[in-house]
Amino acid sequence: MENCLIKMKESLDSLPKKENVLAKFILDNVQEVASMTITELAKASKSSAATIVRYTKFLGFSGYRDFTKSLFSEAQNKQRYPENVRDLENISEDDSSIEATIQRVSRGNIAAIENSLKVVNPKDIETAVNKLDNAGKIYFYAIGGSVIAAKDAVFKFQRIGIECQAFDSVHDQILSASILTKSDVAFYISYSGESKDLIKSLKIAKENKAYTIGMTKYSDNTLSKLVDLTIRHAAVSEGIRTNSTKSRIAQLNIIDILFTRLAERRVDKLERFYKLTNDVFLGDKDLIKGNK
Repeated sequence: MENCLIKMKESLDSLPKKENVLAKFILDNVQEVASMTITELAKASKSSAATIVRYTKFLGFSGYRDFTKSLFSEAQNKQRYPENVRDLENISEDDSSIEATIQRVSRGNIAAIENSLKVVNPKDIETAVNKLDNAGKIYFYAIGGSVIAAKDAVFKFQRIGIECQAFDSVHDQILSASILTKSDVAFYISYSGESKDLIKSLKIAKENKAYTIGMTKYSDNTLSKLVDLTIRHAAVSEGIRTNSTKSRIAQLNIIDILFTRLAERRVDKLERFYKLTNDVFLGDKDLIKGNK
């Protein structure tokens, strides 16, 4: 399971103080920690064995030995590929060459998807697809940069006959959540998982027994604690780009995965949509000309 560095980086801001100090020490000393015993790490990081075990469990490892095995593997990769998840975008902002900008942005977007592949859980994706496929209606909730992913989901899902809408204002989110039922799905998209406005409507959706799904970064945040199912992604990078910008590619990729999986189940509806599109927009000459 070569994903511990990404999980550590993504969850850093949401950790309790002791785990946060431990995580920072490990991230700054990956090569050394990979060969340490738990006692040595506790002493070097001024931590305790209990904190270390608790932290490795949080990351999804069975124990400290399992964790160091993964850490050692990633440490070896860091030696072979020095450009790692912590400094991928750490290019001088004074570098004004267009080539540097193209490389920085493109490689950052690629890294967002590749890093997410290491933390996304296929079982969670399949569970989400099952719930979405059988939902009465689906409401997507997001704010800020995540709204793009929510609207993209609506655009795609409607093409295969799924009744869905996206809400990006607090007022509309609260009102729409109040009419959800147990046969519906409320899908929340938030990089931080700490948006108070989203949490308000989430609580209402849960009161109405709707099934709730959250898409958020790999961390122990409020959204992941409250929803019925969490789809985690990563967007680790450094530099001038905001978290919202960095996470958007990862979010859109997951939406595309969900859509593709749903489309495979609804091929007949997808074919009907394309036929309807061709008949209406390509077969209607008056419509093409803009005539009524």
